[in-house]
Amino acid sequence: MHARVAALLVLASCGDNVAVVADAADAARDAASDAPTSAGWQCDGTTGLVAPLLPCSPAHPCGSVTTSFHVPECKTRTTDHPMFDDGAPRTWSDAVTGDPRAACVFRPGGSGARPLVVFFHGATAWQDPSAAALVYDRTSLRAKAASFDLENDPARLGYVLAADEGQTLENPNSLGGGAAIRHDVYYRDLRSPSTNPDIRNADRLIDELVAEGGIDPKRIYVVGWSNGGLFAQEYAIARHATATPGGNRVAAAASYVGPDPFENLAATQSPSCAYRPLPVTDVPIDVVHRDCDSIATCDAAQQAAFGTPPGFDVTAWEMTLRTTMADPNVVDSMYDAAGVPVTACASTTACTAGIGATNHGSWPDGVADASGLDHEPELLAFLRDHPLP
Repeated sequence: MHARVAALLVLASCGDNVAVVADAADAARDAASDAPTSAGWQCDGTTGLVAPLLPCSPAHPCGSVTTSFHVPECKTRTTDHPMFDDGAPRTWSDAVTGDPRAACVFRPGGSGARPLVVFFHGATAWQDPSAAALVYDRTSLRAKAASFDLENDPARLGYVLAADEGQTLENPNSLGGGAAIRHDVYYRDLRSPSTNPDIRNADRLIDELVAEGGIDPKRIYVVGWSNGGLFAQEYAIARHATATPGGNRVAAAASYVGPDPFENLAATQSPSCAYRPLPVTDVPIDVVHRDCDSIATCDAAQQAAFGTPPGFDVTAWEMTLRTTMADPNVVDSMYDAAGVPVTACASTTACTAGIGATNHGSWPDGVADASGLDHEPELLAFLRDHPLP
């Protein structure tokens, strides 16, 4: 049986290559089945986990959780955001594992190619029938998708919005909790094609949408929240330099409360699960966060106070991007609990666990924090300003 550790519940193919990916995936599943149970996870000391996280199922239960996947509902389920219903989701089966996958997709009206925004949700309770619906329930991205000028062309307003649905996976880092619908950021096969199922299926989603037409290939953007923010940054770094199997590249990314996706599981994990050496990148990334967060902590003082895993210090992650990874295109967008832009992290006296958790779960569109200060236009403008050359 593969390792069973707690997960954090927060907001948050072609030719010979198929055989290569399939062989690698089979080997990975075999390795995972031999992994330690409660003592830890197997890492290779270079890139991360030795195998992809296995979806929870009757064959591979995550404690009492055996649900691997929910087909998402592509509609608003709350009353504090505009009501949308985009109909049945796009569904497919993973080309290697056969596991079900799905995404909600909205295309604006009118003619001409539009940008593509792929949204990766945060870790969500496994009982939720639709993690992808968080893009409707907890953000205002769908409300802007029909008319926002993301192409820098008033004749082509709107953008294609795709919200990926994760699988029910355990969380190998030290945060604790239970199985959640999430994306695997610790099995870091950044190659193309990839043996990481989440990277492979993001590739497929993008390639198929572009192949169907109506998308500007120079304006493919990814946005993520919490676990989705970790994944969006990792995916953007991987696919800005190296194209998907279909030849598409990510132009830029925006991450809300998503810290370092390349760090270790825990301070004492051995062999290390950190990715070393870190890749050099120039992908534009808008690192959006709060001045107080008890999960994606703002700085080292908050990280020490809340005992979060390695890398869960957003200020340190930004410095790593700018220095070790040599990225000149990193922007910091920090807000306080009232949505006001600030330039310094809150003190550990002012930043309580309750405030930090609320901030982590408050997307910066001015709704959850009741501020009325919508910062999505700034996030989207950052993406618009960074197309591929």
